[in-house]
Amino acid sequence: MIERKIKQKLALSIFGYGVPLLIGLVTIPLLIDAMGVELFGLLTLGWALVGFAGVFDFGLGRALTKEISACISQQRAVEIWVLFRYAFRLMLLVALVIFCLFEGFMPWVVAHFLTLSTLTPTETTVALQFLLLVIPIIIVSSAFVAVLEGSGQIEKASVIRAIVGVLIFLGPVVAWQMHFGFLGVVLSLVLARVIGMIGYLLVSYQQLALWRSIGNIIAPTATKKHLLRSGGWMSVSTILAPILTTLDRFIIGAMLSVTMVAYYATPVDVLMKLQVFSTALMGVVFPAFAATYLLNVSRTVELFNKSALLIGLGSFAVACVSVIAGAWALTLWVGAAFAEQSKWVLYWTALGFFANAISYVPFSLLQAIGRADITAKVNLIEMPFYFLFLFWALQTWDVVGAAIASTLRLSLNGFMLLHLTAHYYPQLRKQSLRVSSGLLLGLLLLLAYLSRMS
Repeated sequence: MIERKIKQKLALSIFGYGVPLLIGLVTIPLLIDAMGVELFGLLTLGWALVGFAGVFDFGLGRALTKEISACISQQRAVEIWVLFRYAFRLMLLVALVIFCLFEGFMPWVVAHFLTLSTLTPTETTVALQFLLLVIPIIIVSSAFVAVLEGSGQIEKASVIRAIVGVLIFLGPVVAWQMHFGFLGVVLSLVLARVIGMIGYLLVSYQQLALWRSIGNIIAPTATKKHLLRSGGWMSVSTILAPILTTLDRFIIGAMLSVTMVAYYATPVDVLMKLQVFSTALMGVVFPAFAATYLLNVSRTVELFNKSALLIGLGSFAVACVSVIAGAWALTLWVGAAFAEQSKWVLYWTALGFFANAISYVPFSLLQAIGRADITAKVNLIEMPFYFLFLFWALQTWDVVGAAIASTLRLSLNGFMLLHLTAHYYPQLRKQSLRVSSGLLLGLLLLLAYLSRMS
């Protein structure tokens, strides 16, 4: 069994991701009814942008988490303050540059890709330009989150994450009911992130102050270079992964309509938010991988086995429920007309959900052992093939084609990462093969059930 300490951190981490999901299940139908499908489709793009903004720390947040965890386990805490300050300045600079670039391009994006009947191009542009404020806010926040997660204080980050997640769903409901319009909805999302940034700063301040008081040496140049190297490769995965999982909505909006984005994004978002267990578990295990893979191999193998088993069983159960009772649940949740448009998106996404959940384990392991370049290269290789297939699938199967393309990519991604884990960390060769076999069997069973429904 997983140790009590890890269990406690996992429970709190699930709380941080899970509570917003429950709030979203209640508020999404309210927003669809109040705003209409088209404006709700634009809001889902806004949520996607808020979720996507974290990629612009270019992997430095995750790399900083890894380095802090390694410094603590190797008794090099005196280096952390200088390392944090170095990373924070880089992240702040990147945040400002990215924000300015996106602000300038937004009018062009709206003019060429987003045509709405309920908002003028000017109103859409202004709303999305305000929404871009979340980019620097989230990047700065990720530095403080790295402090908490790297030092083992995951529970504090989880509580704040829960508060922010709840505000992201409740804020738009309140803003719309108070007749603040779509701009008010957008500003509620920005405000939620501001509250989160302040919260992360306050709870990490004591730890930072301690490191500052003992950090009277200059961090070795090699440590900084290692941070940049890890962050550089992590940034490729950090950027490409959300591009691969969220850009499809913008392509659907451009090729089909913003209304079709709502039919696609609603079931997809619900299932992907149910990755809460995988995200929470690997948030706890990733620092442990980084601290043990060299000095305690048996511990790393144990964590890999238990993580893969828990995530595999849990995600397969969710996928089964989705394909068996998904149409009924969608009808109950958002109505029969909406469910009819979305049910096959849900079915196919369930398969991708299962594959994606399992891939969290090898993905985290490879990055923890310093091979973030491998996860990045996998994303780089699969990206052109995925988007070519996506364009063809949308033309062939309409919005369901996007779900099929995503599921195919996520399945291949899972198998590739497991194979590469066996290669670059041979101690896990048997375990990786076993997990790959389980993934293949699960996908075949789900496909067999879907073939009977079609």
